[in-house]
Amino acid sequence: GAHADVAARVAKAESKPRVYVELGRKGADEVDNSYGNTMWGALSDSAGGENIAREQVAKWGPLSPEYVLAQNPEFVFFAGSGWLSRDKAVIMGPGIGAEKVHARMEPYLGRPGWDNLSAVSTGEVHALYHGGARTLYDFAFFQYIAKTLHPELFEDVDPQANLTAFFEDYMPSSIDGSYLTQLPGRQRAGRLRPPLPPIAPSLPDGSRHLSGQGCYWSFAHWSISSPAPPCWAWGMW
Repeated sequence: GAHADVAARVAKAESKPRVYVELGRKGADEVDNSYGNTMWGALSDSAGGENIAREQVAKWGPLSPEYVLAQNPEFVFFAGSGWLSRDKAVIMGPGIGAEKVHARMEPYLGRPGWDNLSAVSTGEVHALYHGGARTLYDFAFFQYIAKTLHPELFEDVDPQANLTAFFEDYMPSSIDGSYLTQLPGRQRAGRLRPPLPPIAPSLPDGSRHLSGQGCYWSFAHWSISSPAPPCWAWGMW
C-alpha cells in the first residue's frame, strides 16, 4: 500500500532534514502544540525527517520559541483546520481556498528570528489539513511530507492527485478546498543551497515541556482494520 511504498522509498534517503510542526490554531502571536512521538511528529519521522519535538514532548505540547530557533528547522509544517471562529488560525479544509490558507500562514514568518530560519529562507513552509490525520486518506499527507523532504525519491508521486482521486472514488462528493499547500513567494530552488546548520542551543535545564492531556491517535498504531479512535476531537490537539 501507499504507506509501505513511502517507507521503502525513504529508506534510501541519505539525509534526515530537521522538521518543525505546529498546530495553527492560535495564530502567530501564541505558540501552539507541536508533536513528539505521535500524530504529525511520528509521521514526520517516518517520512524521513528529524522531528525537532521528538525529545521535547512525549505526545504534544508547545516548544519554546528559543528552542525552535536553536534547532533551525529546514522544513516547517502547520496543521490547519476549519476554525472559522478563530480570526488568526490557519484555516484549511472543505470550502477554504489556498489563498485564505496562505494569508493565515504569512504572519508566522514575522515571528522574532524566523526570517533567519532555514525553512523560511528557502521557502519550505507548508500546511496540512489537521482533520485528515485520522482518516482513510491520511496516506496522501504521508506522501506529501515525504515528497517535500525528499523530492528526488518521489518524482513519480503526486499526493494532491492521489487525494483528489480518493475523494472521487470513495467519498460522497469531490474534494473542495485546500488540504495540502506550500506558502508561495520564495523560489523553491533556494533549497539547493546548503541548509543552515543548527544553532547551538543554550537552554536552561528546565526547558523541556511536559506533554499535554487529551485524546490522541498515533499514526504508528492505526490501520484500516483497527477501529476508529474513540474521539475525533476536532481542535482538541
